[in-house]
Amino acid sequence: MFRELLPYVDESWLDRPGDYTARQRRGQDCSLTMVFLTGSEQAEIRYFFGSESEGLPRDIRDFVYAAIDVTQAWYEEQQQVAGKAKTEPAAKKQRWKFW
Repeated sequence: MFRELLPYVDESWLDRPGDYTARQRRGQDCSLTMVFLTGSEQAEIRYFFGSESEGLPRDIRDFVYAAIDVTQAWYEEQQQVAGKAKTEPAAKKQRWKFW
């Protein structure tokens, strides 16, 4: 899945890790944390903003929207699996055996 997101990754993000806060945070507090691992290096970027405020920078927002598009089918499949596991009778559920 990540290969499909590569066109949306800006390499300059790796040079500007840290915390960023929207100037005028309005509404409920929101945050986004992105962690990129490149070999032995790690870049972590955190954005803090409000649900009614300006939001994320355009490049970050485009990446997030692309990530949602790329993972939506997988997410829906996982929701179905989780829902099936909740409704499946106890006798049919797979149980772990430790012996």
